[in-house]
Amino acid sequence: MKGKRGVYSENEARRLLLSELIMVALMIVALFLSEMAQAIVGGVPVPQGSEGKNHPGQFNTVAFVAVTGNHHRTFCTGSIIGEDLILTAKHCMAGKSIQELRVYFGPDTDMLIPTRLREIIRVEVYGTPDWANYFPNMDIAVVQFKGGIPNRDGQDPTLPHYRPLEILRDSDQMKPHQQLTLAGFGNRVASDFEVIAGQLYTIDVEYREYLFSTFFQNLLLLQAKPGQGACHGDSGGPAYFPYGQVPGGETQWLIGGVTNGFDLALTPKALQQTQDPMFPLKAKCDSGQILYGFAGHYVDWIEATFGTQLPRSSWNTRSQKKRHIGYGQKKSFVDWCANTALDEKGWLTARTLVLEASKRKGSDESERDLFLNCGRVEELLSEVTHLEFDENATLDSLLPLTTLPRLHSLELSGRKDLDELGLDDLALAPEIKKLKINSSILRRHEALRGLSGSLESLTISNSGLKNLSFLDGFSKLTELDVRGNSLSELGPALQLRSLQTLHASGNQLEHVSGIEELKNLMILNLATNGIRQMPLLKNLERLVQLDVSANRLDGLEFLQGFKGAYLRELRVSDNRIESGQELLRNLTGLTLLSMNKTGIKDLGLCAGMKDLKRLEASGNGVETLEVFRQASHGFIGLQRMVLTFNLIENYSPLAGLKNLTGLWVNGNPLSNGDPAPSDQNCPLKSANSALDRTCRNLRR
Repeated sequence: MKGKRGVYSENEARRLLLSELIMVALMIVALFLSEMAQAIVGGVPVPQGSEGKNHPGQFNTVAFVAVTGNHHRTFCTGSIIGEDLILTAKHCMAGKSIQELRVYFGPDTDMLIPTRLREIIRVEVYGTPDWANYFPNMDIAVVQFKGGIPNRDGQDPTLPHYRPLEILRDSDQMKPHQQLTLAGFGNRVASDFEVIAGQLYTIDVEYREYLFSTFFQNLLLLQAKPGQGACHGDSGGPAYFPYGQVPGGETQWLIGGVTNGFDLALTPKALQQTQDPMFPLKAKCDSGQILYGFAGHYVDWIEATFGTQLPRSSWNTRSQKKRHIGYGQKKSFVDWCANTALDEKGWLTARTLVLEASKRKGSDESERDLFLNCGRVEELLSEVTHLEFDENATLDSLLPLTTLPRLHSLELSGRKDLDELGLDDLALAPEIKKLKINSSILRRHEALRGLSGSLESLTISNSGLKNLSFLDGFSKLTELDVRGNSLSELGPALQLRSLQTLHASGNQLEHVSGIEELKNLMILNLATNGIRQMPLLKNLERLVQLDVSANRLDGLEFLQGFKGAYLRELRVSDNRIESGQELLRNLTGLTLLSMNKTGIKDLGLCAGMKDLKRLEASGNGVETLEVFRQASHGFIGLQRMVLTFNLIENYSPLAGLKNLTGLWVNGNPLSNGDPAPSDQNCPLKSANSALDRTCRNLRR
């Protein structure tokens, strides 16, 4: 349907609902990402009157419309299964308020006739309401309406003789290549730019196969002719199964399936890649490939939920096949992969791991084959050493990860469900040596204790940590990153004598006494805290990088006695350093020195730093650069200098720095034209391109 349609109804509704097809399925990650189908493309109108009295679409198919004021929109299709019950797809009802919805009995929704509208009083969905994560499985909903079926007795010749149909209970009744009939109110053209919907159309298709496996359950794969298919608006519509004839010669029709759409593994021709990262796939409704849910699987649930008995012929009985397997302990990934219980934790994670394996499959392997071959998936996953899952990854348990024999590193970011996922289960995977948790919600820190004997690297950053009490016993930990939390003390971390790297920036630390005992530290980052005084670091002889920027330090006395033989990077910016500046002279091995906004004016402290490559000293009141003019002071490797917002009036001492490629000097008197740039204070020809470029720009 396109545009606004008039409504001749006294019924009031509050709001127009969203478009015909809810595209949330596109959020499902990677190869399992699915898109719903919603229309009959390439079909013909369902015949009306006496001509079509035996066509099930005429007397059994209904439309769902969203009504607001004088406007409405057709968004899905359904089929009558009881005196007040309509069968449709779960994704059709997701996120909708029943006050805004109506069932419409009629072949055309362009102009709604009030007597054919029925209010919805109840909607039930099968399984979890979280349909998107399980799609295309369990995509079933039943709608209850009030007001009765129009023309139920068949006495009104102006209306179809609407009536319920049986649901086929046993899929074995359908044979490959048997003809089924589809009906729906969806889009009739396969176009990105044209929407023609709202009229009841039909096509005949071939039944290809019934699918039941771990990840594809109770589905019907159908095949239409080229140029035909289901599309936007047909979702929830029926696939009718013809079973013999009833007295009078008419075909006995049963409801075999419910439209749910497409899946990249099962209907690859029906999905096309796009350049839009928000919607990486779009439906090709005329591909001929269609996916339906098998309605018969849900009969028992429908009858129990609504306390009713659906129509059923004596021959129409449900198969006694045992479908579900796999509760109990899982010792291998194959065990998880073979578990068909969708309601058991670990099913979603197992499916996500199949997606991970698909990244490693051979070019001659299809997505479908991989989803149906647990042994091959296990083989591919056996080579996985690192996994990353962000907030978009579908996980419901970490247990399946513990079956991956070579998984060494795991990264979880943006997760709000860590407490539910079961971090303590990772204790079953001693192969995991590195765990990274970022921007997540973690309340049960003690769940990590099970990793104390194996973990070598742990990151919990930007996750609201308030203490590190859970770190007792992490004797093998060499890397700890707890930046961006709410820590007021390091506590047990100060007992981790094996630590070589400690990142604790962006917390609320005011003191770090005891850190000097971590003699194996090579990298120490305490930036952006509230530290007023650092302990003496003379015992940290292996230190290579030290960052204490943006604290409340007023001196560098913590460097007293510190030889710094291996120290290469020192950052003390954003501290008002009033004492201990002379201790910088001892750090002759530095390659990076960052001391912005420290009040350190004398760059002569850098004399002797022959390996220095980067110097940052902005906002300090520096007046002279003469130390860089003297060849005896080295600086032959100096590449980048940040000297902004000082009091420098002469840049010529930098002319001999042959390797200087980056120079920032804005905010100095010379850069502001006082004094004016000249050959004496800003030469155009020097030994480096950075000064040449700066002086050329200033003298334009």
